[in-house]
Amino acid sequence: MALLLLGVFTSALFLVDRTYGYAGLAAGPDESELNGVDAVRVTVVLKRIDTSSSTAIADILVEPIGTLTDGKGRFLRPASVELSTYRTDPIAASAGRMPSVEERRIAVTGTAVDYPFDRYRMSFSVTPLSADGRPIPATVIVVDSVGSFAVKPVAQTNDGGALDVDLTAARTAPSIAFAGFVMLLMFGLAGAALTAAYYVLAIHRGLLFPACSMLAGMLFALPPLRHQLPGDPAPPTGSFIDFVAFFPALAIVALSLISAVLGGYAIERRAARTESG
Repeated sequence: MALLLLGVFTSALFLVDRTYGYAGLAAGPDESELNGVDAVRVTVVLKRIDTSSSTAIADILVEPIGTLTDGKGRFLRPASVELSTYRTDPIAASAGRMPSVEERRIAVTGTAVDYPFDRYRMSFSVTPLSADGRPIPATVIVVDSVGSFAVKPVAQTNDGGALDVDLTAARTAPSIAFAGFVMLLMFGLAGAALTAAYYVLAIHRGLLFPACSMLAGMLFALPPLRHQLPGDPAPPTGSFIDFVAFFPALAIVALSLISAVLGGYAIERRAARTESG
């Protein structure tokens, strides 16, 4: 029964995770409204959110639509798209050329130490221009391909031909659930260490090297367990999960190991003095 419930729970998390990947219109009119004019489609594929450098890495694809395309995906006339990314040079498209993909970095604001409840905001503007520098219409599509984040558009504005796009990113439900499981596992290891240390000290058997070895193994297992948390890169030291689970568990396991060793040593010394006296 427990295995059945676990399977249902993990399947539900998988289905929820599948619904988080956003792919759709983020700014601009629908393409059906641009059939009779020169226009472009700008597809932004978010690949990674680097919380350590506060940047998002995205692939940008600019395609002609409306009267700007030759019907085979090529540009009939030159056009360019200016983006408010770390690289400010425009993405230029020549007449008769197929669209190409460029990688750009977008600024991200947020607090990484709130992991796993951290949220981020990304804003960028798209300004499509014709060969003579006139603004032309555009539609912006955002595709979420970030593993542990759910990205959603929250706002868009149109100012003089520029499309301003605001996006939010938050951890997916499976990522939060896995982080919660790791926290519970840390608490379990801490409880097991306390129990082992109490057993070692209560039976007055002196230094029990198997128990001390087990406690040392628990101590050195906690940091790798913490670094297995979802996210690339791992959450920074001093995050919410550290103060709630990792630091207390590490302290409890370390104190249990020290107590078992020092307490066992004291018992051994007392037994030796008794035998000699």
